[in-house]
Amino acid sequence: DEADLIVLVTTADIPSLRNVRLFFEVTEQLGYPMEKILLVLNKSDPRRSRIRASDIEESIKHPVTAELPLDDMVPLSINQGVPMITSDGSRPISQAINRLATKMQEMWAIAVEEKATAESTAEDPARRRLGRFFR
Repeated sequence: DEADLIVLVTTADIPSLRNVRLFFEVTEQLGYPMEKILLVLNKSDPRRSRIRASDIEESIKHPVTAELPLDDMVPLSINQGVPMITSDGSRPISQAINRLATKMQEMWAIAVEEKATAESTAEDPARRRLGRFFR
């Protein structure tokens, strides 16, 4: 309830996408704002999967915020303890992660600004009355 952003990471397989659909049904029933949910398609590889991001978007009625491509070097990077984006920033996976991070940073900044605005307008009335005496 208190999260500024929710990042849902999935893969393009039927069992995972069923869970994504269920997640969105539950969050909709709970009244969560859909715009604060980022859907990320992990291990995306159009050559290996017939399920495309556009198919997912059409099916669940929510945009795919980012596609992180399948990269055989990721396990090596993990085992070496060196993040892929620092070891080889030119790889498509590194570029996709950077774009996702930028998008998350932009959305988080908007959420923080909206929260600050909401808090300032919902200020305690007694406090506002006292503030008039100390101006």
